[in-house]
Amino acid sequence: MPLRRLTFDNPWVAAVDAARRPARAWAVLGLGLASCAAAIVLGRALGGLLADAVAARMAGPWAAILGQAAFYLCVFLPLWLVALTGGAVEGRSVWRREPRAPLAAAAGIALGALGFGAAVGLASSLGVVVPAAQPQAAVAGATAIGLLIVAFQAGGEEVFFRGWIQPVLCARLGPWVGLGITAVMFMGLHLVGGARSPLAALNLLLGGLLFGLLALRTGGLWTAFAAHWAWNWTESGALGLDPNPGVAPTGALLDLDLTGSSLWSGGGDGMNGSPAATLVLAILVVGLIALAPRRSRTPVVA
Repeated sequence: MPLRRLTFDNPWVAAVDAARRPARAWAVLGLGLASCAAAIVLGRALGGLLADAVAARMAGPWAAILGQAAFYLCVFLPLWLVALTGGAVEGRSVWRREPRAPLAAAAGIALGALGFGAAVGLASSLGVVVPAAQPQAAVAGATAIGLLIVAFQAGGEEVFFRGWIQPVLCARLGPWVGLGITAVMFMGLHLVGGARSPLAALNLLLGGLLFGLLALRTGGLWTAFAAHWAWNWTESGALGLDPNPGVAPTGALLDLDLTGSSLWSGGGDGMNGSPAATLVLAILVVGLIALAPRRSRTPVVA
């Protein structure tokens, strides 16, 4: 899986000008910001109504599971639709074909899962990660639903930010500037969505830089998507750290809790507001920046 340089001839960036209708930065920025606002305000409101409607017509754990699925559908479907429509209007693929997609996805899964695992290990060494006092068992079949929900969320964010917005901004404003602005937009979406602390904001920014660098370095979305999905699912579905305390309606393989000082545990933001996550994300971002890939002669595929 060859690594790409962060230059204008990066195939992920060059595909913008190779499209039938090359997009302008201001148009994509404006529509992107409006779409984020709609996803947060309208999507969350509609998702809450659907979740309540499901709860009113069903009983038992599956009511909460289907309610969660309905909520995520309403919030993240607009991001999918806007990104895919924007790419279709441009005549550009927002999820480029990759000859080694399985390898790229496997690398992303390993990076996301091991990265979050390293952050949890560091937090555990500080005494803030403990087994839940009253573990909550998962409903049979719910784990698979949780996998799909997290994949839908991570995929929507990746195709929207790294597939549609970032290449245009990189092509028009420069790869580094486009990377930075997209990461700030990614952070802003999550801040409006409920992240609280300054450290959580920093971690979201670092996460946006990490996924953006993965997309640019690999020339596609598979590694970025898989890393994003693995990070989020390891947190919620594997270790049960989101929400904290307790687990999501779809359950978790383990049920761990964060306790003690919010300085180390992340407080209301959980692991994504902890300095352990900051350290791991910073190392990954610096590592991707420091990598010196060989010049690639791979032709641009729009």
